[in-house]
Amino acid sequence: MGIELDLTDPRPKAPKPKGKVEPVKWSMAMMTADGYMCGLTEKWNPHAVAPGSGSPGIRQDLFGFIDFLAVGDDRIIGVQCCAHSGLGSHRTKMAIDRYTEVRTWLQDGRGEIQLHGWQRIEEATKQGTKYRTKYKRVGTVENIDMRDIERVRDAYFLKMPPPLSEGNPF
Repeated sequence: MGIELDLTDPRPKAPKPKGKVEPVKWSMAMMTADGYMCGLTEKWNPHAVAPGSGSPGIRQDLFGFIDFLAVGDDRIIGVQCCAHSGLGSHRTKMAIDRYTEVRTWLQDGRGEIQLHGWQRIEEATKQGTKYRTKYKRVGTVENIDMRDIERVRDAYFLKMPPPLSEGNPF
């Protein structure tokens, strides 16, 4: 379903992200190395309050599901990035919470959606008699289309109990 990527591949060199590395930075570096022009659409809103948390400030995505846009090769790709463990919840968010926006983005084949999940892999290498631990970032890229969205919606709504009929609470 996804493509496994390794940023240590011998590709055209993209600038390595500096500072605290977030999945968006890794994905933008990968897409830039593949020849796409990237623009960040995710923003920090310090005045909004996250539901249930009470603490001020939330990250807001373009249309609620796009972290950045990648443009190139006659393609416009909306990219959503997360940790590898969050792929399922982001896929569900797109299919349930942002269904109308996703459908509009994908209609007529004008826009594409990719979901990028990143994880840190630990490798132990032996150098002489000592072992050295090396970390590398591995990314999973999933191309999302309406069939994927409909599959997730069907599975989600099949798990839900049927609605109660009027006048009969059982």
